[in-house]
Formats: sequence, C-alpha cells, structure tokens
Amino acid sequence: MSELCLELIFADEEQTVFDVLEKYNITDDDHFWRDYGDEESNFSVIGNQQSSSDRALIEKITNSIDAILLKKCLEQQINPESKSAPKSIQEALISFFGFRSGKLSDISEREQKKLAENIQVVATGLRTRPSIAIIDTGEGQTPNRMPETFLSLIKSNKARIKFVQGAYNMGSTGALKFCGKHNLQLIVSKRAPSIIDVTDPSSDNWGFTLVRKFRPQRNMKNVVYRYLICNNQIPKFKADILKIRPEYGGEKTYAEDLVSGTYVKLYEYDLPSGLRANIYKDLVLRLDTLLPEPALPTMIYERRDYRGEEKYYPGYLRGIKYKLKEIQQLDLEQDFPSSGTFSFENNLIQYTIYAFKDAQRKRYFSNDAILYTLNGQSHGFSSNSFLTRKRVGLSHLKKEIIIIIDCSRLPRYVQTDLFMTSRDRLVDGELRLNLEKKIESEIKDHRGLKELNAARKEKKASQIVDDDKLFNDTIQDIINEPMLNDLLQHGKVLHSPLNYSTGKMVVEFKGEEFPNFFKLKRDHTYEKPKLASIGRSIKVDFETDVVNDYFTRDTIQGKIELQLNGHLLEAGKFYSWTLWNGEFTLRIVGDDYVEVGEVISYQIRIEDDRMIHPIIIEFIIKMREPPQIGTPGRAKPKSPKQPGEGAERSSQMLEPPKIHPIYQDKWKDHNFNKYSAGYAILDPNEFNIYVNMDCAFLKGRIFDFSNDKKELYTLFYKTTLSLYTLTYINQLRRNANEIEEELDYEDNTRNFLDSISPSIIPLLTRILKIHDNLT
Repeated sequence: MSELCLELIFADEEQTVFDVLEKYNITDDDHFWRDYGDEESNFSVIGNQQSSSDRALIEKITNSIDAILLKKCLEQQINPESKSAPKSIQEALISFFGFRSGKLSDISEREQKKLAENIQVVATGLRTRPSIAIIDTGEGQTPNRMPETFLSLIKSNKARIKFVQGAYNMGSTGALKFCGKHNLQLIVSKRAPSIIDVTDPSSDNWGFTLVRKFRPQRNMKNVVYRYLICNNQIPKFKADILKIRPEYGGEKTYAEDLVSGTYVKLYEYDLPSGLRANIYKDLVLRLDTLLPEPALPTMIYERRDYRGEEKYYPGYLRGIKYKLKEIQQLDLEQDFPSSGTFSFENNLIQYTIYAFKDAQRKRYFSNDAILYTLNGQSHGFSSNSFLTRKRVGLSHLKKEIIIIIDCSRLPRYVQTDLFMTSRDRLVDGELRLNLEKKIESEIKDHRGLKELNAARKEKKASQIVDDDKLFNDTIQDIINEPMLNDLLQHGKVLHSPLNYSTGKMVVEFKGEEFPNFFKLKRDHTYEKPKLASIGRSIKVDFETDVVNDYFTRDTIQGKIELQLNGHLLEAGKFYSWTLWNGEFTLRIVGDDYVEVGEVISYQIRIEDDRMIHPIIIEFIIKMREPPQIGTPGRAKPKSPKQPGEGAERSSQMLEPPKIHPIYQDKWKDHNFNKYSAGYAILDPNEFNIYVNMDCAFLKGRIFDFSNDKKELYTLFYKTTLSLYTLTYINQLRRNANEIEEELDYEDNTRNFLDSISPSIIPLLTRILKIHDNLT
C-alpha cells in the first residue's frame, strides 16, 4: 500500500492519478469506493460551499491551524471540550505557545518562520492549473478514525471546542469542486505519537484515501463524491516517516521527513486568474487578505518550472494586518490605520481602517472594501460600492480604503445568524442591514476619511476649466428644456451645489507611541456635570497625544475600562469609542431606567503593559428629560414633497454638473487609457463628470481639423457624453430604487461611456454632411 500512496503523492495531474489507479487494478466498482459522509446525496452539502477557489483553500489552511492547536492541547492531557481547555484562540496561543497577548506579532520574525515549518503549502505540476499540497504536523488521524473525521459531513467534531475555527464539519469540502475535471483530492494522515490512543489498533499506521466525483448513478439526479477503500476500510501501511516535505533552500519537492500529521493534495486546482503564477507572491497576498490575522503562520512553496533561485525559498502567510504593519510608512496614508468600536446586538465590534496612498491598495485587495472577520479569518465581504452609498459619501476613496470589522466578540448565535456556514458571505436579512447601518454611521462622520475624500476629489478636479462659458451655457440650456428638466428633477440627479468647506486650517498630527496624557475636553464635575437626555446615547470627548491604533495594534495594546458608580461596565453592551488624531470619543449607551435629575459618576481607566500607573479620569453626568419635537430651539421636521408637488417644481432651474476635462498626464489618477471615455461620481451634494479629452475616439479623429472645427467637435463630444451620463444615471437610480439595489455609479458610467464614445464624432460628421447636402 505504501507504493500506491507514494505514487499518488508524486502525481501532479489527474490523468497520472487515473494511470496509477489502473496500474493497481482499482476500478469504479462499488467495492473500491464509499460515499463521502456515508451520504449518497452529499453533493447538496459539498456543492454549496465557498464561491471561489482561493476562499476554499483558506479552509484547508485553517484546518491545519486547528490541528496544530488540538495537538498541543492533547499533549498537555487537556480534553479540548472540557472547561479547563482554552476559551478562545488567543487563550490557546498564550497557553500552548507562550504568546504574550495571543497575537502572532508577540514573537520575532525568526520565531515566526520557525513556527511556519509546521504548516506548508506547496504548488507543483501545471502552470495553469497547479496541484496544491497542504501539509501539517498537527494531531493527524488514524486510519480507523478517518471516516469519522476527514471524511464525515455535518458531525459535531469541533462544535464544542472553543479555541478552533472549525464548527460545521464541512468547510474543507468546498475545495473539491475546484479540483480539476474529476475533483480529485488525496488525504494522507498519521496520528501524532505523543497523543496516540493505545486502544486503536491502527494508531501506528499511515492511512490514505482518494476523494473523487462520480456521475449520477442509480437514478440519482446529482453527482456523488466517494473515497477510496480497500477491503471496506481506509488503505493503510506502516512507516516511521514519509519523505514528502519540500527541501528548504533546495530544489527537491519531496525531501524532508513527515513523521506524523496530515498531507492533503488538490489536483489541478483552479486558482482564480491572476493568482496562478508564482504562488508565494500574488496568491500569498490574496490569502493574507482572506486570513487577515491567522493564529499561526504558514510556509508557501512554489515548485513548478519557474526560473530563478527564489523558488527554493518559501513565502510566508502571516495575515494582511501583519503585512500592512511592515509597510505602513510606504503604502498607507499618514495617521492610518485608524481604529474604533461600536455597539451591536449589545456587544462590542472593533474596526480598523486602512487608507492607502495612490494606487497601492490594488496590490493587496480586489474590489472588497470591507472585510468581516471572526478569530482572524474573513467570513464575509462588502464591495467598494458600499463607500459610494449616499449615506456614506466617500466615492473618491472607493479604491483606496479597506475596513476590517472584527465580529469575534459577538455571541455564537448572532454569528450564525449573520454569516453563511461557507464562511465567505453574510446572510441577507435584517441583521445584516442593521450592521451595515452601524458601519455607515461610523465611517460617514470619520474626520480623517472626510478630509482624505475631499483631498482626492480636489486632486481629480485639478484640471477643471471654469471659464468654458460656451460649454456651460449649452449644458444649462439643454438640461432646463421643459421635458428633460422634469425628467432629471424627478430622478434627483442634479441639485444646487452647496459649499461644505469648513474654512478651518488642518493641523498635522503626530501621535506618540504611548500616551503622555488623556484628559477631558471639558471638565464634568459635580458642580458642572454634563447634561444628558434619558434614553439618548451620551458622548464624552477627550484629548490625547497617542497614535490612532493604540487600542487595536498588536504590540503593547492600550486597554479601556469604564465604571459606573464603582461597577465595571461591559464594552459593547454599555459603551464604545473612537480615536482619531488626538480626539478620543466615548459613547455611552442610553438608559431609560434612570430618574430626571439623577447624578451618575463614571470613571474611565486607560492603561497598557508599559505604564507604571494607569490613567484614571472621573466625569459626572446629570440626567434630564429628552427634548420634545416642536419645543423651542428644535426645528420641526418638514414632510417630504412628492414629485410634481408645489408650484416651484416646474420652474426650478437645475444647476449643470461639474465637468472635469482630464488629459493624458493625469490618466494614472483616473485609471484611464487611450480608449477610456470618462466616468461620473455622485457626491452627496454634487455631481461630477470626468471626461478624457485625449481619448483616441476624439483626439484621433480631429487631429487634422482646423482650430474652429476642433472646437466645435470637442464641444459636441463633451456635451453628448455629459447629457448621456445624466439621463443614464437617472435611469439607473430609478431601476435601483425599484429593486432596492446599491449601484456603483462610477463603474457603470465607465462602461456606458466607453461603449458610446466611438460613435459620437462619426455621428456628428454624418449629420453635418447631410446638412451640407440639404443646403
């Protein structure tokens, strides 16, 4: 059996695997194969997992991390399901590996690389569809236990273990549908000698099996997944070691010993386009994003036929949070990352915002703007169109910021309602909508993001031509033609521009690594307490000189405690906070069960491991009745007018959009090339259109025209693009409202304008020619 196992390990293509099976006379007969999970209809579970191969691969890596943690737990003779076992991954890392705070950043880079030897990912075979091996030195399984562990479905193997990622007993099957045409996967495993079960006669054996897809049989509608058996059991053999790990610093793929643990091979794995070459580069960055803060590091080896010595040395998967910390000065905007918290379902959610310098974000992320994480692994995503929502208003940052939302503190029942079991998307429903509203509220008022969005907008508008009177007059006349005027007003595309400039000078903030002070902006004493309304949240402002990620960074992190009349309050349920450039804001959840005139003493405590004495600040709150709508000093809300109401509606003059001519020297800022036509961005109080004036479909057609003719054709080109954009967005918004869908207006208008721009100049030429013939 060992020869069969090794030949399957060394195979890199599906056809080679089938040749090996034929060599050993293994056919498709039922006595060689057993249904995965002992379930004939297993496709309904296996086929309903991750939607992309990179996300499915992450499940394999997290399984290996779980296996390492479980091995450490069992070596200390602790039942992983018992009360004495760690209650979280962080506790496990502190207990089993001696991490100071349960973070990978607690140990040196040299120690991280040494630790990464326990989990390895290796690419071999074809350049277009590499075979991917995942190797770990974790607990491993005996041949007799493999059907109940690796090859089971929806069993509670890890459901009661609190310090691992696995919970549903199906996540790792998501990779199967991305394994070549026949979905082949090899599993080889041996139980670690340090935790061997003497009652299991197969404990000192290696077990192996091959999983594959079979076509529908016996009147079944769907395919079925089965695994290889011999004599109705998992194939097994005895061996002290298997030389199947890659050589560090050398060219051999199968050289180093694997004494115990697990080897999984995904044959001809269909990685996403752009991630197939040199996996220790692009794929590592993608995996870092999907696993932003892994419990343990992973070695990544590229062993396909690529030139260069670099293929002999591994890359390392350590999470995007760690990587961004390394390149913070190079790729991130000043004062970022920024962090904060908010309350959700009576629990605390912590978030971190990364703002990238021009064009740097795309090195690490695709179109995702928000990553929702649990225990360091991404469980869902929101695209960058989230930032273009009217309630957010950060359209100019849609490709430049990433927000990591840490949902680890939410109760398990909330997590299961919020995330799909495939751990790659959120469940559509009220809970998701409520969470998104909370996030919208947090980022729309973030001072740093608002300032950066304004700066990006100003940079894009640097070439605006203010004195193009002929063009502006032309647009003004056309959009206020009665029929078009009514159409655009009902669509609410245009409006009168407002000046939102604060007029304040922006002072550069340079935060300290550790705070020299935290103090109230205004003292709230018993003599002069802060007044707060019953049932309303309370906001208390502080000043400090510490950096923005003080409370969320990995090393020597700040800690916050809040007490009410001497009683410790639970973060999230009773309070949350934000910190930006010296301004620390504490938000206390409103309480309906207090009396008017009641005086409450709060005490905030801030400390870190470096402080000799904590910073303790007391402030006093006095409760009052909530203000009533209609009382003096509070404006009465206006009822919204319906389209067509009021005499002013039909006579209102629409302001034209702002048109920004963009030339070749600014193409990079706008992601233009010679065929790009333009795009539009809808800011909350402004409508901007960016037109590529050096587009080949304009410049290439009028280069030999007279100056007067060039001016006429250019005016027609700009006017046509602008008017088409107005009417197109108007229709988009109507359609979006009907189906309650969020739209990315920038991407939509890019595609639309690119499709019509080639025809504009030929159309005008033809019209003028017809006119000349008629006259």
